[in-house]
Parts: sequence; C-alpha cells; structure tokens
Amino acid sequence: MTIPTLTGFSAGELVTAASLNEHTKFAIERSVYYKPFCHLWRNTDQSIPPSVTTKHDLNTVLENNDGMADVSNGRIVVQTAGRYRVTYGNAWDGNASGARAVFLYTTDSGTPVSSLSIPSTTGFIRLNASWVLYMDAGEGLEIRGNQSSGSSLNARTDYGGCFLIAEWISL
Repeated sequence: MTIPTLTGFSAGELVTAASLNEHTKFAIERSVYYKPFCHLWRNTDQSIPPSVTTKHDLNTVLENNDGMADVSNGRIVVQTAGRYRVTYGNAWDGNASGARAVFLYTTDSGTPVSSLSIPSTTGFIRLNASWVLYMDAGEGLEIRGNQSSGSSLNARTDYGGCFLIAEWISL
C-alpha cells in the first residue's frame, strides 16, 4: 500500500465542491482509513517450556489490509516503510513460581526491542505492551515468551490470548 501524497490548494485556485472533496474528504479517507494495519493472534494455547525464550506461533489473521500477515512464520512483515505503533500481549496460566515475560523482536535483531515482565503469582497473568518504532519494508515483527515456573506453562487464548498488532502511524 502506497501512502498517498496529499496535494494542497494553490494560490488563486477556485474552490469548487469537487476540489474541496479532493483536498479534504478524499485526503482524510486516504490518510486515516486506509493506512497499513495487521492484527495476528494465536487460536490455541501454546505450551512454553521453563527458562526458554520461545517464539509465539501467531496463526490467525484478524485483520490485514497491507499483505503484512505471515502466518506460516507467525509474524508480521511490513510492506510499507514508516513509523508503526506495535501492540503485543501474552496471557499466561497462573503458577506460584517464577516470573513471566513477553518480548517484541524485529526479525533483523537478535535482541528484543521491547519487553514486559512480572514476578510470579498464583492467578492468571496478562501482559500487554505498546511500542513505536520505524520499520523498513521487508522487516518483520514477532513476539516471544519466557517463564521460569520450573515446568511448562500455557500461553493462553482466553483474555485476549497472544497477539501482535502493527499499525502504520506516519512516514
């Protein structure tokens, strides 16, 4: 999806209904409603072994208007360069031992660009985070989970489950 170039009015230009539509209504539609957006989710629980950072297999496309969904690899691949708001989350089984964490990775990075963690709790745990970063076309996003309970825990599908959203916000 190409981000449109919005034209302005010229000095002395006659403002007609058609030109007003071109400069306002159509410009707003192009720049607000048709921006690249992708939302991936995992539709079944995923067992995460203890103390191993494990990639979440995001296998369900909830929305994808720019061809960014790469469900065979459980990730989002940006098609239009720009600044993106990336929101991601992980729902965990409760367990009184260890901590839980979720990490955001770009596919060209061996280290996370964002992460969120919480110490142990006996109840259900939901971790959500949001990050803004510049992405080049062809660059990918994925999330990974880690937990240190001493035994495998499920990354759950209820309460929002495991998800990854990329929303283009500017050039």
